[in-house]
Amino acid sequence: MTMDLTIFDVTDVPEGAIRAGDYIELFGPNIALDDVARAGGTIGYEMLTSIGLRHERRYLYPDN
Repeated sequence: MTMDLTIFDVTDVPEGAIRAGDYIELFGPNIALDDVARAGGTIGYEMLTSIGLRHERRYLYPDN
């Protein structure tokens, strides 16, 4: 159990492609929210509303 932490297995990522401190995208411009939700057996709305208040949020808006 990890409480507020999440673990990601990067075993199959090529060596040198990532390093400690790199950011990952869980959903966003490159990974559709509904695709992530479907893979998790839920819907996008639930993915967004189940994020706890303790977690940092960053809202990025595309250039207009």
